[in-house]
Amino acid sequence: MELPVIRTAGEEHWDCQSCGVCCRGSLILLSEQDLHKLREQQWENDPEFQGKKLLLRDARAGSGQRLAQQADGSCVFLTAAGRCRVHEKFGAESKPLVCRVFPLQLVPREKQAILTLRRACPSAALDTGRELNEHLPEIKRLVAAGELEISLPTAETTAQPAWQQANRVMAAAARIFGDERFPPVRRVVHALLFARLLDRARTSQLDTAKFSELITLLESGVAAEASSYFSDRRPPSALGGLLFRLTAAEYVRLHPDYLPPGGVFARLKLFRASVRMLRGHGELPTLHSNFPRTTFAALNEPLATTNPALLSTDIQQPLARYLATSAASYQYALAGRKHWSIVQSIRALALTFPMAMYLLRWATAGREPTRDDVARIVTALDRGQGFSSLSGPRYRMVLGLLDFQNDLERIAVWYAR
Repeated sequence: MELPVIRTAGEEHWDCQSCGVCCRGSLILLSEQDLHKLREQQWENDPEFQGKKLLLRDARAGSGQRLAQQADGSCVFLTAAGRCRVHEKFGAESKPLVCRVFPLQLVPREKQAILTLRRACPSAALDTGRELNEHLPEIKRLVAAGELEISLPTAETTAQPAWQQANRVMAAAARIFGDERFPPVRRVVHALLFARLLDRARTSQLDTAKFSELITLLESGVAAEASSYFSDRRPPSALGGLLFRLTAAEYVRLHPDYLPPGGVFARLKLFRASVRMLRGHGELPTLHSNFPRTTFAALNEPLATTNPALLSTDIQQPLARYLATSAASYQYALAGRKHWSIVQSIRALALTFPMAMYLLRWATAGREPTRDDVARIVTALDRGQGFSSLSGPRYRMVLGLLDFQNDLERIAVWYAR
């Protein structure tokens, strides 16, 4: 039976530009069908792959295997010209399913699935290509053939008050993140305040009607509540700044141009970089070879004096689109970090905006930013959803501490000023 699929409410565009970013730094988990296809291709008989390990054990994969990677983290099948050997030799249909589908993603909703984009692809981050609904026939074909599986919540689940309440919260968050009456930073602060007020409300005894009234009240009140953060912009606390800098270091490793340090002193280099990020003064460590030298002090200066182009609507538009489309599809909550509450997921999504502004300050120090710079930062942010140190219990604790310190809103307004 074919699964009903619709595209997300917000207009999205994508076509593959053959940039090869998805082939670098990504773990390709294989299904049993993927593994069967690869074995039929008999790569072990190809002279170029003699003695090369093509597969690695990985318990997260349906087959228990994933594709191996080259020394720089790129896929074992990626050529020097940035092409896929499997695609070149056997055609697109012979590639692993995740490679054929990415960055398209289905998000399970009540009685339907929403088709959206993972913006870990620069083309998706910039909305480059055909409208998303033009990709629907292929996705529907894969679903009908049983190659692409998705489980919708059962009728019993969706009838539960908890599910209905969750939908109301996600719908409110979508409206807040997508509210074009306000600039992106303002929407982010509204979302953070909404999450905090909801987290502190006593909702366990509320029926559906009362809960809906509460959501409406909170949503309508956050704009006025946010004003004080913008009239009196303060830097984050010492602890908040430290946690934010360490999180930034994790995201730098997910930048598509990042190359892990090699050699016998690689661990020592990373340790020294971590110490510098902890201290937060002087010159920033060389975590990324393409990031210019700059200082922590420079990253804390107002953008009007250091890099005013970062304040332009055109430059910030891919960031605003990332927030709005993630919220509109509910992807950040239902198909992002597993086992997180909706409130925690809202905080994680909101923090990506000041993180992007911080990383863009760093990556474009001394020059004007381009939309390609923004696309590559958005790629790193989106990758964070599947990165263990940015999607597990430790990161939930970091976000909880930042919220407890009232630092989340201050971080957002500080790095966008």
